[in-house]
Amino acid sequence: MFHQMQGLSDLEHTRIRDQDTTNRSRYLWEWIVGVILFISVAGFLVKSTHRQYTSQHHILAVQMSTLEERIQQHKDEVSDTPPGNVVNM
Repeated sequence: MFHQMQGLSDLEHTRIRDQDTTNRSRYLWEWIVGVILFISVAGFLVKSTHRQYTSQHHILAVQMSTLEERIQQHKDEVSDTPPGNVVNM
């Protein structure tokens, strides 16, 4: 009230009152929102990293499968070749 009588607006009065409080206990909702945002960002980073490694694993699995099929196909071709003939690759 005294600040308002000196010609300060409500906003300036609130700012003066808020400067008197400590920063840690000033606004509990700011801490709650900050923690929620931190957890959300951390979760997003973990999920995107997991997705990246899963994608790389899938690509390697497909390459291994293709390589195994080619090896088996080559073995089949070599075993079907008569002993006197040599297949050039």
